[in-house]
Amino acid sequence: MKIAQKELDPKTRQQVFEAVWNRINATHFDPTFGGVNWAAMKKKYAPLVAKARNNAELYGLLSRLIGELKQSHFAILPAEAYSVSEAVGAAAKGEGVSGLTLGIIGGNPIVFAVTESSAGQKAGVLPGACIEAVDGKPLLEVLARLTPEQKKGGYLSRMVLTRALGGDEGQRRTLRLREPEGSVREVDLTLTAGPQKRDNVLPGFPPFPAELESKRLEGNIAYIRFSLFTALLMDELRKAFKEAADAPGIVIDLRGNPGGLGPVTYAIAGLISQKPASLGMMKTRSSALQFPVVPQAPRYAGPVVVLTDELSASCSEILAGGLQELKRAVVIGRKTAGMVLPSAIEKLPGGVRLQYAFADFKTPKGVLLEGKGVTPDIAVTLTQASLRQLGDPDIAAALAYFQKK
Repeated sequence: MKIAQKELDPKTRQQVFEAVWNRINATHFDPTFGGVNWAAMKKKYAPLVAKARNNAELYGLLSRLIGELKQSHFAILPAEAYSVSEAVGAAAKGEGVSGLTLGIIGGNPIVFAVTESSAGQKAGVLPGACIEAVDGKPLLEVLARLTPEQKKGGYLSRMVLTRALGGDEGQRRTLRLREPEGSVREVDLTLTAGPQKRDNVLPGFPPFPAELESKRLEGNIAYIRFSLFTALLMDELRKAFKEAADAPGIVIDLRGNPGGLGPVTYAIAGLISQKPASLGMMKTRSSALQFPVVPQAPRYAGPVVVLTDELSASCSEILAGGLQELKRAVVIGRKTAGMVLPSAIEKLPGGVRLQYAFADFKTPKGVLLEGKGVTPDIAVTLTQASLRQLGDPDIAAALAYFQKK
């Protein structure tokens, strides 16, 4: 399937360039631009943009322009990047879901988790399986359409894979699976209704599912997973922590959580903290926002584990990193995304989008998590074999940690 790419005319290319430079000039959190002469950058790149012959050259120049800042959370997202996800999901605009969480191992789409009672579980899909094709369409061909820049961070890859598995409620999908030992089989599944709650707290992205899962693990350990930092889930979160009061430990699962609203971050921290503290400070060019930890009922006093992965970003990193620095939680899993700076995505002429950061963030000890991420106290490497053997290697590591307490 070929994705149509509309070439921008010279006037629109110039408008895009002006919009990019002006937006960063007006909102960058550091008035010195990290030592970069931003005015000189405009003079340097304007004549080059005027000579650009096509979209590819324009995007290359814009990427070079924002690359002068040498900071993450600044990106040019061509209209084609959105077209890829829209195209692979053209037949999947409904609200049906498979219950499968996919990730990339060795360049292949692997099942990381299977939701209980989901379509995937009923079809017999197990963690560790490689999904080679959906309805005969190879997933590697879908991923191959993404450029390295689009794959960076893993979000667009996860979005494309999710859309390729989705569809309308009741729709039947056929998956070709390659199991860890090498055998290949096909399974049919019928998509079930997707999440009812959604929130658009992520700028530039469509409404994101707002889900919460609360249960008990082996040893009566409490487990709380939520998909988004949103006020829509705060009542459920307070209830979950209250119900966990008698648990010998709590696992807070932030894997795949892209962030959301800052105040929700320190509200959650207050539910497990015994004394006032801070998760850090966010600074814009003209103001500063403290992330205070104010103990509030119900307060949980037992040991806490936070699970993270490569897609734990923004507020997830602030919460995980802050609790780790305060020695209130042990972080288990994989290093987080390193995408802590609050950013926005603005649509520009011609459908091009600019992602730009408008604030900086430091932990109470002055540590910059942006571009670095939170390093887990206990690292877990995922393989197809470990996923199949343990089901969830991260939770297995968390349970092993609690057993030693």
